[in-house]
Amino acid sequence: MTFGSILKGLRVEQGVSLRGLAQASGLDVAYLSRLERDIMNAPINEDFYEKVSSALRLASDQARKLKDVGDLSNQRIPGGVEFSSNDMEYLPILLRTINNKKLNEDQYKELARVLNEQI
Repeated sequence: MTFGSILKGLRVEQGVSLRGLAQASGLDVAYLSRLERDIMNAPINEDFYEKVSSALRLASDQARKLKDVGDLSNQRIPGGVEFSSNDMEYLPILLRTINNKKLNEDQYKELARVLNEQI
């Protein structure tokens, strides 16, 4: 899913119009529209995410997902993720392994669950 589709999905899920989101967040309606249509890159400033999360009354996991997808779409490591030099050595191996397995969403969830329990 793209940043724009997730933003729009969260907005629609909350029953808020695009104009309503613009008014509640103080953001420009044309700007929000361009984001939802993936015409513009996801914002990198925290202020945007705080305004949208507050305006849509997002749960913390929804707000985190929106920000994570925004960071990833800008090829940035999501906030709160820190790596040691040892992590950096093994991260490419882990990512290649996951990529080669072509995991589906349920398999990703299971992998995350196993890693959380085992480590």
